Amino acid sequence: MTATSPNQRLYEMQVHPFWSDQDMAGHVNHVQYFRYCEEARVCWIKEGGLGAEFVAAADLVIGAINLRYVREWKHGKPLKVVLELIKLGTSSLTLRQALYSTDDDALIAEGEAVMICFDSEARCSRPFPPSARQALGQV
Repeated sequence: MTATSPNQRLYEMQVHPFWSDQDMAGHVNHVQYFRYCEEARVCWIKEGGLGAEFVAAADLVIGAINLRYVREWKHGKPLKVVLELIKLGTSSLTLRQALYSTDDDALIAEGEAVMICFDSEARCSRPFPPSARQALGQV
């Protein structure tokens, strides 16, 4: 994982840390970065990142998630969250999640999330539908 990744960029948004996101040391608590990435993933999906039909027809669950912290961040300034597609499998996709300073585009944290297409009735993974693959440009 590097700050200059050749992966397919899927989504970008700003998040605004709350004062209550800080820990006793005065910087944004590490758990909050996971929440910021979650907010970006949810917005990306709701805005049709996997196609409009996908939202109503299937669920996504997290199979694995990690973050590497590069720099501290303080309350009062927004962060930019960028999602990139690393890999699309039959029933899972791997996203690179990166958070950047809105001041100088410096990398603050980065990691990966594996999302699994899940059939909530059968309680097991299922293949991504063709419409989702098409929305990702991976037909």
